[in-house]
Amino acid sequence: MLGFVARLGAVTLIAIGMSLALTFGLAAFFGFTPDANTVIIAAACPFVISLTLGAYLQRQSDRLRLLNDDLRKAHARLSYLARHDGLTGVLNHAGFYDAIESVRRRGGALLLVDADHFKTVNDEHGHDAGDRALQALAQAMTAAAGPGALLGRVGGEEFAIYLPANGAAEAAVIAERVRLAVAATVVELPAGAATTLTVSVGGATDDPAHPFAETFRDADACLYEAKRAGRNRSILPVAA
Repeated sequence: MLGFVARLGAVTLIAIGMSLALTFGLAAFFGFTPDANTVIIAAACPFVISLTLGAYLQRQSDRLRLLNDDLRKAHARLSYLARHDGLTGVLNHAGFYDAIESVRRRGGALLLVDADHFKTVNDEHGHDAGDRALQALAQAMTAAAGPGALLGRVGGEEFAIYLPANGAAEAAVIAERVRLAVAATVVELPAGAATTLTVSVGGATDDPAHPFAETFRDADACLYEAKRAGRNRSILPVAA
């Protein structure tokens, strides 16, 4: 703002100087001496024009700045929506895998979490209840997994948790913590109803020297074993 005012002032002084020079030049050419009113008008005209033009340019500059701010906010919002699940607020499938690429070079562990008998919630209480249940699951898992974890919704009722720089023992502890946190969560449903859910968890440690698809396959196999063993349990090959 100060820079703009300084530049406007400099331009105004130059314009006034040029106007006065032109006035006195014309007076000398035609052989008369300009009176005080003529000099005042010669100085005032560029001054008024500069002020008017400056005010207009400042308004346009302010509008452009606001527009740029709105565009930046819109871009940030679109970027967020492209990476996050609209229902639960956690990373979506694409956002989860993008986030993993920046952290798995240190190694870690992957947990796959599937809501047990989730179809029953939709069938008995409706899809709005199912949405609320998924939101409650995401909140419970986010809190239980801890601040360093990456949580993503990778399927309808399936979530994935990546634990950067966590080994087998830590992953097993967090898997149980997630399972217990979900089991303790009461999901408030429409019309005053409520329900609880359980989850099955399968996990595997992640070696960055190998493709992530191998880690996912190992975790998925453990998730299948957890379901086959009766659900509401966590299984990691390293925790046996």
